[in-house]
Amino acid sequence: MPTIGEFNARFAEIIEIPEGAIMKTQRTLRDAGLLTTGARGVNAPDFVPLDAARMLIAVLVTDRPSLAPSAVRAFGTLKISFQNWHQTEDSEHSALIEKLKAAETFEAMLAALIGSIAGMSPDLRSRYTRSVQVACTTSDMNARLECPAVQSFFSTIGPWLDVLGETDPKRRAEKVKAVEDELHRASRRASTINPNVGRITTKRMVKGDVIAEISELFQTAPAEAVGLRRAG
Repeated sequence: MPTIGEFNARFAEIIEIPEGAIMKTQRTLRDAGLLTTGARGVNAPDFVPLDAARMLIAVLVTDRPSLAPSAVRAFGTLKISFQNWHQTEDSEHSALIEKLKAAETFEAMLAALIGSIAGMSPDLRSRYTRSVQVACTTSDMNARLECPAVQSFFSTIGPWLDVLGETDPKRRAEKVKAVEDELHRASRRASTINPNVGRITTKRMVKGDVIAEISELFQTAPAEAVGLRRAG
């Protein structure tokens, strides 16, 4: 596991953002209780995959370190709206699916993915992450995570198939109204994280090479602790 300093330096190199900006983001998340905390200096706690997931969400959603806690709280807790799983006979692939299935939020699944990839051999990690994509659409408050195991979509409204599957006209109308109200609230929250975008759709994404390099920081993580430990 990397120390906070090691993570900040390498993370800045990976995503090509100045280390000073990364340190500011890390401090604001730490002070908000969103990262692993403890002693400082040589006794500082190591970062865990959930910390990395939250740092990545922060820089995907906003350029302003002061807004990082709001970004992580809003996007990290997005609920699964729709998933498409890809089953295979490969045991390592199946093990990854089980870890991802345990995740109920965007940040939890991203942490599980980072931690699981960390445990792969370099060759398998390279091949596996070629099709990985992680995206946040900040203007609409939704996110997407794609890998060979699953395509997952996240939003504030949760499983939208529940609405489509409702057969009672009255209950369906009530559910549609609830979804519309939640989308409106989400739009207002999004405007506080990224002001001055108006009706412009803002989507930011990283691909598998970025996730692979972040995962390399956690290569020595024990298999039973890959990313599911809560930070703070």
